[in-house]
Amino acid sequence: MRATYFTNLNPARWSLLRRIMVLLVLGLGLTVGISFWIISSSLNTELRREYFAHERQSLENTAHRIEQRFKQRAQFLQQLAPLITNGQTLLPADELERVLRVAYESNLFSDFILMDTEARGIFDYPFLPERRGKDFSHRPFINELMQNWQSVISPPLMGSVSGLPSVFMAEPVFNQAGQPIAILVGRNGLESEMLFQRIRNELQSYSGQLLIIDPTYDLYITATDEEKVLQPLSKEDRIYLSSDELQDTWQGFYQDKDRKNWLYVAHKLGFMDWIVIKKAPEVIVLASIQQALTYYMLMIASLLIPLAFIMVVLIYRWLAPLRSSIVQLNKAVEEESDISKFNIEREDEIGQLLLAFNAFQSIRDRQQQLKDELLSVVSHELRTPLTSIRGALNILQLDQVQQDPEHRKKLFNLASRNLNRLTFLVNDLLDVVSLSKGMLRLNLSDCSAQEAILEVLEDFRALLEEKSLQVEFTATEEMKVHVDQLRLQQVLSNLISNAIKFSNAGSRIQIALTQQGEFVRISVLDEGEGIPMAFQPHVFERFTQADLSDRRKQSGTGLGMAIAFELVEAMGGHLSFDSVPGQGACFYVDLPSVKVMPDDTNKALK
Repeated sequence: MRATYFTNLNPARWSLLRRIMVLLVLGLGLTVGISFWIISSSLNTELRREYFAHERQSLENTAHRIEQRFKQRAQFLQQLAPLITNGQTLLPADELERVLRVAYESNLFSDFILMDTEARGIFDYPFLPERRGKDFSHRPFINELMQNWQSVISPPLMGSVSGLPSVFMAEPVFNQAGQPIAILVGRNGLESEMLFQRIRNELQSYSGQLLIIDPTYDLYITATDEEKVLQPLSKEDRIYLSSDELQDTWQGFYQDKDRKNWLYVAHKLGFMDWIVIKKAPEVIVLASIQQALTYYMLMIASLLIPLAFIMVVLIYRWLAPLRSSIVQLNKAVEEESDISKFNIEREDEIGQLLLAFNAFQSIRDRQQQLKDELLSVVSHELRTPLTSIRGALNILQLDQVQQDPEHRKKLFNLASRNLNRLTFLVNDLLDVVSLSKGMLRLNLSDCSAQEAILEVLEDFRALLEEKSLQVEFTATEEMKVHVDQLRLQQVLSNLISNAIKFSNAGSRIQIALTQQGEFVRISVLDEGEGIPMAFQPHVFERFTQADLSDRRKQSGTGLGMAIAFELVEAMGGHLSFDSVPGQGACFYVDLPSVKVMPDDTNKALK
């Protein structure tokens, strides 16, 4: 009994169900101890994420409101400028006052100043006597306008007469001849900017702060703390500009001098080159979660024990089909060398496991089929040339043949052709192995597609004459491709060889070289029987031909097109085809193009 007891304590002998039950018990104890820390961390992280997401959207809306406000003012000033002239000169003083009063009542500008072309004040609304006759040309933004007579927006600065923080918009005033006759300036008083005030009020609900800063001039435009307006940036607030990769909107956190954590979101104002920032103490942002977290932990503690019990019952029931499947699998292994496919009635992990067994068996069946196919192809393709070579060599041993040079030459040619067939077969098999293992090495370079085609055609000249085939080769211009030249010739040899093999005697083979965007297209068109529709999806698969009888009728391993397809893909191109049964087939090779110097004449070969 003691031996059995201690044996059962060995985890290696435990069943899966028992291991799960022990893990659940241990997990319950660990969960009670560390769940608070985990949940607190995750909820705080999630709350920060939601805060940033919400504030990013809110800040983008705020920035949009500010940009629209200032753009509206700039457009308003542009529309106002022509209204204060009669076409030749400025309106009389009483009409000027009426127009500017109406513009002032729009609440878009704090006041207006009208200057002559020398930047001296000649009129304003509301009236301030200090402005009349005052020279404003010392202002950089006025100086800039007078140089090119185009609209100008000033940086934030203190008004020389009002003494208030302001942003000025200046607009030139022209007569009908297009000559400047005055300068219209609208002042945006930052001290009374209602939009800023509304935005600041919106932040009071969670004790947040608003900052609008000008990084160019290193100062505050406005802030929740109004004492910062037009003051230099503090060292603490420079943290917003410290990133090397500032985007339109960015976020972060920092710790102030009192070791208080702050979360912030910043957004660029493209129209004014300002930055709008919203920030809030982290403790306030996370405060809403603390009480909820306490209640949540109490609820978790009260649910853990019954939940663990329920999980044990459910796991026991869930594992029942797995035990049944194991029995079925063992039985299948004992009775057959191959695993019988399982009937799958579920889609969970157990069903997926059985589906994986079925897929594995399908792969094994396919591999066995490919092995049988390979043996059949290789035995046939080896036997035929070997038989021809052996027959030629046996005949060459005869005395009468040795004395006949012409006959001897034919036998040598027969043996040589069949030896080449064997070489091609071995090379194809080696290429298949290299491609399958990803070990194929390409020597990419720029070469002439036209020359490659002509060289391959020269290799097939005798075979073309034997079948009385006419070849038409057209090329609109000299074209270069970036490929492995030897592999390109191998691909072309496969395509042209197939075209010759399946063409009727006396028919035509058309080869065309054209430019297709960034690719050079080589097309090979024959007038043979075409490719059966049922076989077309399998053209580029290994060891496949239209049917078994066709393989015997037309020699080949069924590897040529598969190797050609993979070689073209490896060189950055694409191989495809079009075929209508009974009307021939056209194969297309698209290869990366290389720009060449334009030639004086276009080449067309037939």
